[in-house]
Amino acid sequence: MAARENLEAIASLTERMGNITNQLKLFVTKARPKNARADVARAAQRAVDAASAHEERRVRHCVRANG
Repeated sequence: MAARENLEAIASLTERMGNITNQLKLFVTKARPKNARADVARAAQRAVDAASAHEERRVRHCVRANG
């Protein structure tokens, strides 16, 4: 009898999880604009800044490592 109750509980929870997953998928789809504009120049500048910062850290590390 306990096994049957456990299986029913598992089935119920699985169904609930499926419903929650579907709601989250709908939320994500609605939250993301289909045709969003992007500031390409800003994105490029951020990429350059990130690469520059990474290179600067790499150089500092090499200088410290080599004395």
